[in-house]
Amino acid sequence: MNSQYVITKDGLRVHVLVDGAEDAPPIVLLHGYPSSGLLWRNIIPGLAEHFRVYAPDLPGYGRSDKPAYAAYDRQFHVRAIGQIFDALGLEQAALACHDTGGVVGLAFAAQNPARISRLVVLDTVVHADIPRLVQVGFQMMGWPGISHFLL
Repeated sequence: MNSQYVITKDGLRVHVLVDGAEDAPPIVLLHGYPSSGLLWRNIIPGLAEHFRVYAPDLPGYGRSDKPAYAAYDRQFHVRAIGQIFDALGLEQAALACHDTGGVVGLAFAAQNPARISRLVVLDTVVHADIPRLVQVGFQMMGWPGISHFLL
């Protein structure tokens, strides 16, 4: 498993765990709150036998940028997922998402159906947006000195 960074169109530096053959079908794994791409560390090796696996730390999490200006709402993350796909050169991929990653993953899939070859949703709820209390937690991750206490 390799660790790399990509830069999105909006200029966010996103950390991504990568494994599997470069010519294998791609799968993107989205984590929930409060987690990171490391959530998938024990699953990645098995998936890498069949897929090119990408497990990003969504903006606001892990080793990815945590901009203080971001709203960290559903649409912010949906936009980020599209830009992560673009930065990784993925026109289409399977998408597996967990927890709050499921909320944004479902929204991304609904808004971009041609970019999703398969969809797996684990332990999530369906609601119109990320609850305000969770958004506040996301915003706190961008505050200097706070993020290392939350993640």
